[in-house]
Amino acid sequence: CSGYLAFLASGNPDDMWRVIWEEGKLTREDLGKMCATGFADHTKSGAKGLNFVPKHLPHMYDDVKSYLGLLKHVHGGSDLFSLCEACKGQYPDHGAECLAFDIYNSRDDPMTIGKIVDMRRRLVPSLGKRDILMLDVAMEDLLRSLAERSDLAAMRQDDLLNFLTLLIDDLLMSRHSLSLQQGSDLLQRLVKGDRGGLELWSSDWCKMVHAACDRIALTCAGTADKVAQLLQDCADKLNEAAHKPGAVFQPDSKALASFGEEKARCLTERLVAQTLKLL
Repeated sequence: CSGYLAFLASGNPDDMWRVIWEEGKLTREDLGKMCATGFADHTKSGAKGLNFVPKHLPHMYDDVKSYLGLLKHVHGGSDLFSLCEACKGQYPDHGAECLAFDIYNSRDDPMTIGKIVDMRRRLVPSLGKRDILMLDVAMEDLLRSLAERSDLAAMRQDDLLNFLTLLIDDLLMSRHSLSLQQGSDLLQRLVKGDRGGLELWSSDWCKMVHAACDRIALTCAGTADKVAQLLQDCADKLNEAAHKPGAVFQPDSKALASFGEEKARCLTERLVAQTLKLL
C-alpha cells in the first residue's frame, strides 16, 4: 500500500517496487508468488500474483492513504507482546496488567489456560477500547492453540471435566448464548458446586452430567453448523461469480465446495466436542 502511494505520487512504477523493498524487503519475484492462485490473466501480459504493472490513478491518492491508515490501525502490533504493551494505562487494574505479561511469559505452558480465562473475564468491562479488544482476541487465540496441543487421551476423567469447564467458560465470553450458559451452569454446579446433593461419579450424578453435556453439545453443534452455512453461502457466491464471462478471480471449485465446513472446524466448539467424546 505504501509502495502504491509512492507510485501514485510520482507516476513511476519503479518507485512502487523500491518502497516495497525498502519497507518489506520483498522483490517482484516474491510478489509474483503471492495471490498466484485463482486469478485469470485476461491481459495476456504474463503477470503472476502481485507482480504486475500497476495502474496510475492519482485521483485515488487520498483514498489509498486513508486505507493504509486503516490497515495500520487494525493490524498494527497484533502480536501478543505488542498488545500487552499497547494496553498499558488501559487495563482495568494493575493486577490485570501483571497477569497479561505473566500469560505472555508462560504462553507455551498448558496450565496457562486457566489464567487466560481469568484474564478475559477481567477485560470484559474494558472491551470498548480497541487495544483491549485486540488483546482479548489474542488471548482467545492463545487459549485455543494451547487446548489443541493438550493430550486429552492422557487426562483422567476429573481433569477432562475441569478442562471442559475452562473451554466453556472461555466460549461463553465470546458467544453469549443462553442455552450454553444453562448447560454450563448445571455442569459447574455438578463439578465444582454442591453436585446437587449427589455423590461424585455415582449413577445419578453421571446422568445429570450427561444431561448438561447433551445441552452443551447440541448448542455447540448448532453454532458450528450456522457458521459453516454462512461461510459456505459466501463461498458458493464466489464460485458462481467465477464462472461468469470476464471473471478475474477463478478459484478452485473443489476447495470452495467444503470451505464452510473446513473453517468451522477451527472453532472452539470443535475442541469442546472432542473433549465430550472422551468423557
